Amino acid sequence: MKKVFYLLSAFSILFFAACSSDDDNGGNGGNGGSDITSITLSASATDLELGEMVTFTVLSEAGDDVTSMATIDVDGTVLDGNTFSSDEAGTFEATATLNDLTSNTVSVSFGDATDGFVVETENFLLVFWGGAQPGGEGTEIFGFFSMINFEGEDLENSPNYAEVDVLMPLNAEGELQFPGEGGTNPNFFELFDLRVDGMDIDIAEGTDEGTVVVSDFAFPTEAEDPSFIDYQANITFNADDSLDASYQGEWFFINQSEGEGEGAQRPAFEMNSLKVEKVETLEALIAKKKAFINK
Repeated sequence: MKKVFYLLSAFSILFFAACSSDDDNGGNGGNGGSDITSITLSASATDLELGEMVTFTVLSEAGDDVTSMATIDVDGTVLDGNTFSSDEAGTFEATATLNDLTSNTVSVSFGDATDGFVVETENFLLVFWGGAQPGGEGTEIFGFFSMINFEGEDLENSPNYAEVDVLMPLNAEGELQFPGEGGTNPNFFELFDLRVDGMDIDIAEGTDEGTVVVSDFAFPTEAEDPSFIDYQANITFNADDSLDASYQGEWFFINQSEGEGEGAQRPAFEMNSLKVEKVETLEALIAKKKAFINK
């Protein structure tokens, strides 16, 4: 009998202790969290790609998870739960409330995974530097061009400037092809120079990934004919940086293959008869280009 009595007594003590613990804790739930004095909001991530999901967590000052008891607000919209996603780029502010308590603010940003530079300028310049044989003498000849988005008239000091160099194969007659002419676009390109809001962006040497496309190209056949170009470059460089450059409208042309130019000029119908007669090394043409841009 003593053994039974002792067991019952021990069971009673454990039972009442458990009940007492539940009453004290209220729950983080039993009394609606009235004994909590502060809450902290955190996010599973703060920099996300478009469409990714972020999960918010709310903790009490004691470190207890009280997310299910709290209300989470993102830019004035109350969440139905504790997750949030956005298909639009931007930064959103999130806070949590529990009874009369308000948490810290957490900022979450949605956008591309890479650092993105966007260049949309008022001018577009196409410069032909000459013919090049990147593979050495006896290999295929390409026309070497620079496609330049820029603002103002001073190329060297333009606050927004994106220069993409391209190699264009010659056509079947050995004549020069311009980017976009006849639907032909470059299969080799390189971001050579980039300046955004007056800040020069460092660019490592090497081939870039992405696309360079001239989707619409109006080449004048008479001097008075209009010229028009619709150009987009979406380039990843330095492994994880990106450039989105675009231009739509009238364009300018300089032929630098036969000497110094007089500055940007609108394309004239004589351009169509340009042929690649002078072949230089790519290094020599790049040196010529540098001298022209910085003169």
